[in-house]
Amino acid sequence: MGNSQNTLHHFFNEKEVKQCVVIYNEKGFCALVSCIKEKLVDLEHQTLHIAVTGESSTGKSALINAMRGLRSGDPGAAEEGSLEQIQVPMEYQHPTLPSVCFWDLPSIGTSNLPTNKYSELVNLNNYDFFIIVTGNRFKENDGFLAKEIGKTGKQFYFVRSKMDIEIDILKKQNRLGEREKEFDKIRESCTRSLENDGFPSSKVFLVSSYYVDDFEFCRLSDALKSELNAIKKHVFFLSLPKFITAVIKKKKSVLHKLIIAAAIASVTAYVAPLPGPSLIYDVCVLVGMFVYMRQNFGLNEESLKGLATRTGKPVKAFKTKDKKSVMSDITIMSAATLTTGLAAAAIKVSDEVFHVIPNLSPMVGGSLSFLSTYCILKNVLNNFARSAVQVIMKAFES
Repeated sequence: MGNSQNTLHHFFNEKEVKQCVVIYNEKGFCALVSCIKEKLVDLEHQTLHIAVTGESSTGKSALINAMRGLRSGDPGAAEEGSLEQIQVPMEYQHPTLPSVCFWDLPSIGTSNLPTNKYSELVNLNNYDFFIIVTGNRFKENDGFLAKEIGKTGKQFYFVRSKMDIEIDILKKQNRLGEREKEFDKIRESCTRSLENDGFPSSKVFLVSSYYVDDFEFCRLSDALKSELNAIKKHVFFLSLPKFITAVIKKKKSVLHKLIIAAAIASVTAYVAPLPGPSLIYDVCVLVGMFVYMRQNFGLNEESLKGLATRTGKPVKAFKTKDKKSVMSDITIMSAATLTTGLAAAAIKVSDEVFHVIPNLSPMVGGSLSFLSTYCILKNVLNNFARSAVQVIMKAFES
């Protein structure tokens, strides 16, 4: 698909992730949310990649040509009716909708692309929207495609092509007067099959790529144009959680280095002759790190109030319901409570610590103070990171 970093599926490229990390680090949640909203405004300039898929000889290429106002043999037209099946996706830009790019995918169920390998070889994640084309009745492969597309979270239209052939059959049977009745039967059959596969709201269109003024070709074109912006927004929000998680992950990696340093520092108190100073020091380390991490993630009260003002939502909308996140309760007592069961936690995490820090000295790695402090700080770091993702997502909920 060329540079996938520029597709709507990959709405935020790695460079933008890094830029947003800097913005988040320097200016917090409000600036990050504003940056994402600016990206949302840029949707009109982003290309939408629509994949046309289905079995062989269903009229996929003819549909792509018709959607682009071309006939077979015209310059730039997709090749129709070739006995030699395409092996790789073919790209075709829409002439009047420059933000729309159609992809003619290899046919499913052929010897070169068996059904069980299709999703992997074609990589459905590369596309933002799908049109599933069937040239006769709803088949097993159509249901398979719908399910596989459903796994990606993407949307699709279902197109029953070659409706001109149905008209020819009715003519031969002298039943043209039953046209609409027969079409309703075909549509209901497709809809019922999709419902049985778990897609009750799927849109079904009956078309002929050679009679674009007849049947439902115009309705398909109008639906695509009218829903284009909604489709783009759907793809944007589909990519948003991954992007936010990537930003938070980079912040988390920096803080992870700090909690290792803090845990090592606790060893100084651990080697004291009496256990009391060690426990007091550990608790103070925990409280200090809790406050620092909460503020760095932007989960402190001041940051949440600023975000609430910027988005017009109440502060409580951004406060996590996860009690483990200790967002609003960071005290000596709450930190001391977390020291319960330190020995068990230390044993569980010891192997992980030596994996992460292989050069850690046995004295430091084996100290209960180090292991327990590291374990607690890492758990709280994970909880803060999850809460930060939830907060940003809340900012974009309508």
